[in-house]
Amino acid sequence: MSTHKALIPLPLPVDRGRHRAPSLRNWFALLLVCVLAALWAAVDWDNRKSEQNAKAQMRQQTAALAMAFADHTEATLQRGDHILLQLRQDWLGDTAFQISVIAADGTLAFSNLAISSERVDWSDREHFKVHRDGGQLDRLFVSRPVKGRVSGKWALCRRGQHCARYR
Repeated sequence: MSTHKALIPLPLPVDRGRHRAPSLRNWFALLLVCVLAALWAAVDWDNRKSEQNAKAQMRQQTAALAMAFADHTEATLQRGDHILLQLRQDWLGDTAFQISVIAADGTLAFSNLAISSERVDWSDREHFKVHRDGGQLDRLFVSRPVKGRVSGKWALCRRGQHCARYR
């Protein structure tokens, strides 16, 4: 007689597969992924909002600087025009400045310098053409530098206040 007992196999645990409840570790991992995704979305939204605000502020600053530059430029040109008007009024007889009247056909009608015996034609000059074709009376036009045909000096040109129409 042998004292061996027969081994009885133990039942194996039953695998329930799909019906097994998630473990606490899985819930924690899922929660961590959701929190990180929300954090990244919030950071991205904040960065985009900051970039939009910075661009809007740069546009406002650029517009303000452009307006200031335009105002300064306009004031500088107006001051130069005022100086030329004042010089024309104060030094009409001073030979340091040439005051000329150009006829509608572009010929010299009068100059405060010596009277020229020959006919002087200025119809090809830019400052004559601008005032003839411009239509506006008494406005400043700064042409390219020109050497005077009567004075032989470099000139700044301005249309007179009481000019007849060219046409």
